[in-house]
Amino acid sequence: MYAAVTDTLGPVFAKEAVEIARRKRFYVNRCLCGLVMLAIVLGFAAEYDGRLSTNDAQSRRVMARAASELFIAASVIQFAAVFALVPLFTCAVIAGERETHTLELLFTTTLRDRQIVVSKLASRVVTMAMLVLSMLPVHSIAMFLGGVDPEAVWRSMAVTLLATLFVGAHGIYFSTVTRSPLGALVRTYWWLGLGLVAVPGALSLIASHLPAWFGLTMDVIVGTLAMINPIVLFAVSIGETMQARLTSAFGEWIVAYGFVLPTAWSAFLIYRSVRLLRREPATFGLFAWVRTLVARVVRIRAVAMLWSRLCTLAARATAIRPIRFAGVVRGSIAASNPLWVRAKRTAVYDRDGHIRRVQIGGWALAAFFFFFLLIFEPRGLRDEEVSIGFGAFAWAGVALLAVLLAGASLVGDRKRGWLDLVLVTPLTGREIIDGTLFAVWEHIRRIYWLPIVLALVFCLTTASHLHGAVASVITATLFLALIVLYGVAFSLSARSLSAGLAAAFAFPITVNVGTAILIGV
Repeated sequence: MYAAVTDTLGPVFAKEAVEIARRKRFYVNRCLCGLVMLAIVLGFAAEYDGRLSTNDAQSRRVMARAASELFIAASVIQFAAVFALVPLFTCAVIAGERETHTLELLFTTTLRDRQIVVSKLASRVVTMAMLVLSMLPVHSIAMFLGGVDPEAVWRSMAVTLLATLFVGAHGIYFSTVTRSPLGALVRTYWWLGLGLVAVPGALSLIASHLPAWFGLTMDVIVGTLAMINPIVLFAVSIGETMQARLTSAFGEWIVAYGFVLPTAWSAFLIYRSVRLLRREPATFGLFAWVRTLVARVVRIRAVAMLWSRLCTLAARATAIRPIRFAGVVRGSIAASNPLWVRAKRTAVYDRDGHIRRVQIGGWALAAFFFFFLLIFEPRGLRDEEVSIGFGAFAWAGVALLAVLLAGASLVGDRKRGWLDLVLVTPLTGREIIDGTLFAVWEHIRRIYWLPIVLALVFCLTTASHLHGAVASVITATLFLALIVLYGVAFSLSARSLSAGLAAAFAFPITVNVGTAILIGV
């Protein structure tokens, strides 16, 4: 058994495990998770301290309720930490090696491709699993107070470890098939959000509006999703009511069934990573296919004449614009900051176009859900909660993309050697920081207008008030600018991409969670 494990992992696992243990950011992450759990326990203690009475039965009910809420809060936080941290740990293991040209050195050794991929993934998964298991004392406190089934604790821990493997397999796959770590990270978050949240949500909405003779009740829909979606499986594992309903419909092994397909899919992604390790990452082929199709259509005579006319009108419009606005552009900040000019002319942080495609996909996803409501639930367009949900998801996506770009901006330039070249130019430190901030803006401006357009649309449908929409846009914009500024600062002081991204992620999470805790206190 030991020989088989050693042959599978190889010496790369030992090297990666030792390096991870010596890095400060992993120690800091464990300390931060421990402090968050401590704050949760103290918050629940302060909340329920005054509710205990002398009546023993009432005190037991209050303690059971407190234990149940503490267990759910701790489980949700550790499950969310998996989706937030595992991509940061895994997306740079192969793409970073390829970017620094050290992956070719591994190919010259006697290591197999399977050993390289599995060892790098196992070192990160084991680190995250230790972080998850370190939260067992909080669950033990909840069980000690009563009101929490021990089987629910083990189910939640098992599903969380399954999610660690599931997310890690996606991270290592996109790290293998993507040239840059930032592109791998963006693709991982996008496809996880699309496959685990957007598509199941859309299918659930469609299935709920099908005729009754299809037999698709809510229990059937949730049970089916629990077998393929770790997020739904986690919700079922910690919810006693939902689990009891699904157990009566699918049997006692409903949670065990949910481990089969996600584990098989994770194994398939790891297998594909091993097979594609030595291949050069290719760009997304759909857009190339669309360009080829358009080129063939343009060859038609009538279409060619129309295309020529449109190109002529576009050339005239672009020829007038510099004359009309020449004075404004010449005196603007863009003309005086070469870093911003560089970002406007070329996608410096998105050389493969993954971020641009994700932003286009965000617009398409929002349009799909909006037109779905327009067709099946037109009354929902006048609902304030629906408008808040659209705005919350849109701003969360913009903030996530801004954190990724800001946290990887200067540390990526330093690793590529670009920052060293910039430092020898006459540019001042303020100009470099301003140019980096504007470069981040150039990469997120396509998706930034999405929540603003949604706010205007819901104002027209009377679901939102104009002054409330304006206030939310101003507040979100200011917070977005703040996290971009701090993300660039963290990126400047970080030595590696994962360290800069971890610090950039920690800032908005700490601000929001800390504000909620302070309000509660």
